[in-house]
Amino acid sequence: MRYRHVIWDFNGTLLDDTRLCWGIGNEMLAADGREPITLDQYREWLEYPILRYYERLGYRFTPEEFTEVSEDYHRIYDSRRREAGLQEGVIDVLEKLRDAGITQSILSAYHQGGLDSAVEDLGISEYFEDIIGLSDKLAHSKVENALDWLESRGLNPRDVVMVGDTLHDAEVAEALKCGCVLYSGGHNDRGRLAETGLTVIDHMDELLPLLGI
Repeated sequence: MRYRHVIWDFNGTLLDDTRLCWGIGNEMLAADGREPITLDQYREWLEYPILRYYERLGYRFTPEEFTEVSEDYHRIYDSRRREAGLQEGVIDVLEKLRDAGITQSILSAYHQGGLDSAVEDLGISEYFEDIIGLSDKLAHSKVENALDWLESRGLNPRDVVMVGDTLHDAEVAEALKCGCVLYSGGHNDRGRLAETGLTVIDHMDELLPLLGI
């Protein structure tokens, strides 16, 4: 099917930051006297809202404690995010989508200020009509933002495809009733993504023929 608009997830999809996030998480576990987890465990266990992931690690937070931990995590991440670069092949795909007349946006669980700065630093702002992050640092669901965005744009869901790297991106696409392609090189492993029954790609350039390019 020929889509008119691609809405991209950011972390783990456009930005290759899985190892960075896993490493920061392990540093925080160690500081709390907890055992580290492997990268495979991280990719298998990560889910949204992110509070569920922390609970899987054994944490039990009050709302105030969770806010504090989230603020600490983002303080570290924001100071180190430049350690991560774009996924291999991203620029070429963004260019070819633009040249084909397909418009693009970003929808992320990253807080808006950090997202705007990261996209600008990476030099990719020019490719996107909208850059949509969360208003806080708690990494709750992106669904509400997605629905608001779709209504504001007046797009037919059948003309939109979501490209992401987690089960939550599949949930967003389901809420939007739009297409979805999942990328296996991010924060959830291929096995979990394949369980959705959606198309899973291993390299960014695999997206282009799926979109008729």
